[in-house]
Amino acid sequence: MVNFQRKFRGTIQNIREREEEEPFPVVAPPMRRKVYIINFELQEFDNYGNPTKCVSVEIRGHEIKGVRPTNGNEVTVYGKRGNDGVVRAWKVFNHSSQSYIKPKSKSVIVYYLEYTIREWVISKIIRPVFRCTSIIIVLFVLLGCLIAFIVLDAPNTQTTSQAIPTVIPTLAPTTSSSSEPESIVRPSIIQRSVWGAEPPQGRMVSQTPSKIILTHSGNEFQDNQNARDLIRNIQKNHQNRNWPDIAWHYIIDREGNIYEGRDPSYRADTAYNFDTDGIIVIGVLGNYDRQQPNRDQLDAIVLLMAWLAQQYAITPDQIYPHSDFANPKTTSPGRNFDMADIRRQVAHRLDGK
Repeated sequence: MVNFQRKFRGTIQNIREREEEEPFPVVAPPMRRKVYIINFELQEFDNYGNPTKCVSVEIRGHEIKGVRPTNGNEVTVYGKRGNDGVVRAWKVFNHSSQSYIKPKSKSVIVYYLEYTIREWVISKIIRPVFRCTSIIIVLFVLLGCLIAFIVLDAPNTQTTSQAIPTVIPTLAPTTSSSSEPESIVRPSIIQRSVWGAEPPQGRMVSQTPSKIILTHSGNEFQDNQNARDLIRNIQKNHQNRNWPDIAWHYIIDREGNIYEGRDPSYRADTAYNFDTDGIIVIGVLGNYDRQQPNRDQLDAIVLLMAWLAQQYAITPDQIYPHSDFANPKTTSPGRNFDMADIRRQVAHRLDGK
């Protein structure tokens, strides 16, 4: 196609502004730039200055350097129109005027620099900082969990190490070297949290302890490794009866280990129809109509009863078998327990003998 230059003169009809996307020749999104769309009503002249015909054209403002108004809205521009009749390549005839209409768009260099700096800041600073911050937060959370585990587990470890009570010396009466009986040391008691007790459910009734009774679980029990499982099952069974907690205040297994049950400042529950006000209940795992209590169990029972008697000012004659209160009648804690001998040994402990 052969292009040739023509000279046009006419008036500006209107100027409107819009944004257009221009593909960018590097790795960057298309650049949006502001352009002016200028409508011209022009009179075409031939090379001899003779008018030929009128044309109405739109020129995108950034395709020309600008247009200079002359005599109000009149302008003179140069353009090239091909033999296909399409006018192209508009050019301003004079660049000396200061009255050009120029689009206010960013240059390609400024756009590229802004894009490059923004991408560098995001990829080199913001993203690494965000990743590092996320990792630090995760590490702090894990560290906090570890510390919490250590803090919560420390008392349990200490209590477990004390779970096996020391062997009680022989209970044979001895002559005291002091006129005043020595204070009875609290026996080692495995806490509720160690054997896995559930928290109490519902309201419990407070009491002032004034007597002690001894009972048994009623089922033969030999494998002491399952003691804690059995105590948890007993608590579950008691709570399934709508009792707030395990009914017993203390539990003793086959090896003489003492477990913490219900707080003694609250009344026990019973299915044997008697008033439990003021009673501390000690339950021994096993059936002592069929089994014989061993020395570890007997020593633990005597030591615990003596300590409780000292704490709550209970006399040995206020220590009873469960069968003295139960209705209907029961043999608990079993015929193989000699309650008279237990009371006598508790009295010796209280006297410091």
